[in-house]
Amino acid sequence: MNDPFISVIIPTYNRGKLLHRCLKSLDRQIFKNFEVIICDDASTDNTKTIVDSFKNSLKIRYFLINNNSGGPAKPRNIGIKKSKGKYVAFLDSDDYWDKYKLKKCIKFLNLGYDFVYHDLKVKSLKTNFKLFKDIISWFFLKKITFFNLILLFGNKINNSSVVVRSDLLKKVGSFNELEDAVAIEDYLMWLKILRVDIKFIKIDEILGFYGIQNDNISSHLRTRRHISFFNNLYKKELKKFSLKSAPWIYSYYAKYNFKKGNYVLFILDVLNYLYCLILILFNFKNLRKNKKI
Repeated sequence: MNDPFISVIIPTYNRGKLLHRCLKSLDRQIFKNFEVIICDDASTDNTKTIVDSFKNSLKIRYFLINNNSGGPAKPRNIGIKKSKGKYVAFLDSDDYWDKYKLKKCIKFLNLGYDFVYHDLKVKSLKTNFKLFKDIISWFFLKKITFFNLILLFGNKINNSSVVVRSDLLKKVGSFNELEDAVAIEDYLMWLKILRVDIKFIKIDEILGFYGIQNDNISSHLRTRRHISFFNNLYKKELKKFSLKSAPWIYSYYAKYNFKKGNYVLFILDVLNYLYCLILILFNFKNLRKNKKI
């Protein structure tokens, strides 16, 4: 089987030093059949010089955006439109990959999966710990869809871990470029994709490193405006799924945290589980009462 071609999309803004580390990790990839699309969001540093230094070792295409867009959504969308690969891999310029990342992702894509992601490890001045450890089992997913899970509990999929079919991205539409969606644009994209009938898998390995910078958009706390924007987008789904699904979610999280020795989280999960059951029973009684009337 011929290896499929992958487009690696890197949005960047004034990340010259970190971009060098990012591109170096691509240069070291065992899997070589890929292109690199750099979408520069009007950088004023040495970004272009760094990109040029890798042109002999990587298949790089560089696109400069004249006016800064204020977030990674527009650069990613440009990258998707310019991509030539059967699959698209996303990589932020302050992140970098293990040399086996693409090789291991391709293994699953060749088995027919549409969407692959994996664990990342945080790299910052103060922290160094495993991030986004998946706690989902297939038994659990029989009770609640993955769409509902991340809708209710937040984004478990880091952008720099994802490799996805390019035609699927074009089918569901672009990243949301609105100001209110900055810092949650990837979360909104995964929810759009998970609404489609796809075959996805999570590789239970650390295949990348996630950089946290002081000015990293995703490191900032979500504002009320962001939360309100998200809740309005998924108002119907949240209302429909939250009460039905929450007990199953909390019971699973409680078992997981108990096994891991996270007893404070275990107690909180049990309390939330009981609270949800009380709400369900209360609603059921009100429903029966209304029917009698």
